[in-house]
Amino acid sequence: MAVSEGKALSLNCTVDSQPKPMPNSYEWKLERDGKVTILSEKSPYLDLGSASGDNTGNYTCTTTIQFSDGVVETETASLAVTVKTAPKIVNKDDNTVNAKVGSTAVLECKGEGEPDPQFQWTNSTDGDIENSDRFMIEQKVDGSVLVISTLTISSVSNADYGIYRCTATNDVGTDTFQVELKARSKPEAPKDVKLVQGSSSIVVEWTPGYDGGDMQTFIIEYKNLETKYQDKVAGIKAGPGLRMNHTLKGLNPKSEYQITVIAVNSEGNVPAAPSTVKTDAAPKAAGQTGSNGGVIAAIIIVIIVLIIVITVLVVFILRRKKAQRLAQPQKKDEEMPLNQKADEKGEKGVTEFALEGEKKEPEADGKNEESQPLKSNEEKPEVDEKIEDVPKKEDGQPPEETKVDEPENENEPEKEPEQAEEQVSEDAKEQADETTQD
Repeated sequence: MAVSEGKALSLNCTVDSQPKPMPNSYEWKLERDGKVTILSEKSPYLDLGSASGDNTGNYTCTTTIQFSDGVVETETASLAVTVKTAPKIVNKDDNTVNAKVGSTAVLECKGEGEPDPQFQWTNSTDGDIENSDRFMIEQKVDGSVLVISTLTISSVSNADYGIYRCTATNDVGTDTFQVELKARSKPEAPKDVKLVQGSSSIVVEWTPGYDGGDMQTFIIEYKNLETKYQDKVAGIKAGPGLRMNHTLKGLNPKSEYQITVIAVNSEGNVPAAPSTVKTDAAPKAAGQTGSNGGVIAAIIIVIIVLIIVITVLVVFILRRKKAQRLAQPQKKDEEMPLNQKADEKGEKGVTEFALEGEKKEPEADGKNEESQPLKSNEEKPEVDEKIEDVPKKEDGQPPEETKVDEPENENEPEKEPEQAEEQVSEDAKEQADETTQD
């Protein structure tokens, strides 16, 4: 089936059977250039819209039929579709060819179309070009679609330089393309140079220009503007892509460099405009960073541990002191002698003892022993002797001077009994102090 480009294109898969094929059991496939594509349509009708070259190929329709006894069968039908398309030349960007005088020049014209296009070469001086001893036209098919026409010119002369036109034709339409044959020349300067800096490296990127009709290579010159050191990298071959790059290594950190990319062929070399960039500062070593981080972490851990230990010690000491304070009074009450307890009460206890002695009148020897309850058994004889030293009358009564309640004159010195009582109080206080010091 053949259809012209732009015409409506639809396919119908009809199966003559009883029973009819199961609903939505249709499957469409397109085989083109050795590749099979499964289409999404599930009905017997396949609408492709306006026909284009992409619709050319072999279509297969498969459907399923289920009989009443449960038997299932599949039916398949195929149809080859050819969409007629006008020629289209696909290498129009390759519009310059360079050749030296006496060398061989090759001009190419690549096109596609259905049916395959036919090519015709012409130039501005000779018109249509036919095969001769110096000019040869060849045509070949590359794959199932692309057709290539080649014009080869041997022993190029100055008269051969100029514009050549290629015309592709079939029964649907035509397409044309022109290419210029030029003398071989120096290459064009590299274009769109960009620099990406690191601390010790610079990535240089550029787009190659026209090679001048000869194989070209590239040179990268670089110069340290601070130390004036300069060097270059030569022999960089052009790659298959449109964009090229090269990395300069071993550079100094924080240094400004001037970079120049140069295109070179057998006819000469052409540099691009110089570019400058400053390398980055050198990064810290990973090991050093990790070591510092480890030291800091260790210091933090030690500080935390010290804080915890100090806190525990402080709490322990405070609790121990509190326990000692609570236990100390009870222990003192149990172990301290009676006269020492009186002394710990302070001057108040001694004063009370002295007041007791002042309030009581001297009695006989046996009564005075009982009037000193705060003295130990060892201290009692000494106190008794001092009390016995007090002069008495023959009838056993104390002299009148010992009456404390009614002194004759407040300005006069106290009588001997009162002095005796004060001596007893002082002796008792000294005995209590000695006991406390022991």
